Amino acid sequence: MNQRIKQVRKEYGLNQKEFGESLGVKREALASYETGRVVPNNTFVQLLCTQYLINEKWLRTGEGCMMADNNDFIKEVVNKYNLSQYAEELLIIYAKSNGKEREIFDRLLEDFMLINTRMRDSSS
Repeated sequence: MNQRIKQVRKEYGLNQKEFGESLGVKREALASYETGRVVPNNTFVQLLCTQYLINEKWLRTGEGCMMADNNDFIKEVVNKYNLSQYAEELLIIYAKSNGKEREIFDRLLEDFMLINTRMRDSSS
């Protein structure tokens, strides 16, 4: 599992400090997981899988695909909120993006939200 934890971190373009902080552990703890000196607890594994959309079975055993199949969840959200196909595609792209891509995406969304708020405020 240690090499797969490292693989996830690298997939998202994060260093040990950034990845560890995102999961509530220090860089040193993450390094010990990645080298195999310490086996992470279930809470850490589940958080990593949830936060980074990782298939838990793959992380623990190496079986299956690295990325969790979140298409059912996305389809549920699309149906619940009656979203367009374009919105569905954006959700899928975002879910599969790495750390650096998500930072860019998040900045674009922040800019969009700011512009949207200003437009609403000016029309009031």
